[in-house]
Amino acid sequence: MSIATYADVIGLVGEIDDLFVERIVETGASPAEVAQALNKIEDERGFGDQARIEDSARVAAVRAILEEAFDEDEDAVPAEIAASP
Repeated sequence: MSIATYADVIGLVGEIDDLFVERIVETGASPAEVAQALNKIEDERGFGDQARIEDSARVAAVRAILEEAFDEDEDAVPAEIAASP
């Protein structure tokens, strides 16, 4: 399993503050885990809270960081998430 790089995170999430990218990289999450965290956020914002399988510790950490980033700067929210009702 490879650890997501700065470029991987930006490629998956889009432009967000460097501090959030660094925090995500420091979790040791793989690119697949970053994508999984982003997909979970998109699903929850699109469909609301649903019963779900527990995330791994790294996915949960990335989700928390992404939610903080998106709450702090609405401009940082990827277009597909921002368009959700």
